[in-house]
Amino acid sequence: MKKIFIGALLVAIAITLAACGAQKGVGQNADQGEAFKGSIQDLITRGKSAKCVLQAKAGDSIISGTTYISGKNARSDFQMTGAGEAATNGHFISDGTWMYSWNDVSKDQAVKFKIDEMQNPEFKNQADNSGANNYEDQMDYKCYPWSPSSASFVPPADINFKDFSAMMNQLQQQTQGLNNLPGGNSAMCAQCDKITETQAKASCKQSLGCK
Repeated sequence: MKKIFIGALLVAIAITLAACGAQKGVGQNADQGEAFKGSIQDLITRGKSAKCVLQAKAGDSIISGTTYISGKNARSDFQMTGAGEAATNGHFISDGTWMYSWNDVSKDQAVKFKIDEMQNPEFKNQADNSGANNYEDQMDYKCYPWSPSSASFVPPADINFKDFSAMMNQLQQQTQGLNNLPGGNSAMCAQCDKITETQAKASCKQSLGCK
């Protein structure tokens, strides 16, 4: 399941910290599209409405994807796969403040989180497993003009997005409260097992180094 969210999103989802610098907007052709290398945040910063098709490479976990940009809004729909696993469709939507991430296999693990909190290293370490890394990853695209559709940036009404930002804040408070418990790390890990929400439990155990 961790692999699903890492790819998810890519976009983010599963798609998008700099590997090759900021070589963006390399060339443009009306028929072939504009070659662009950068992150989804870079695409938003350009201020252009565009449909950008991911130029996936052999061996990548994300085998295809398309990102739509309009103002501060972004949406990515992508397909990813892992070793010995069937391809999975993932999605994320960003409205400039919140990021919504989900996939078609486990919609019950859909999450949302505040974009500005991704700059917090402790938060980012946990959020990456839920698609946050896709927002900043440097990727190769071919971008084409696109007429925005507001409906493209509306999160699905039938999905209950867990507030990952709230879960992380709750987790930090719980961890602080457990520091003085007898039994050290074992006692704290036992408290993680009492968390009913799957993703929050996994994040708790990872942050404490539980087995």
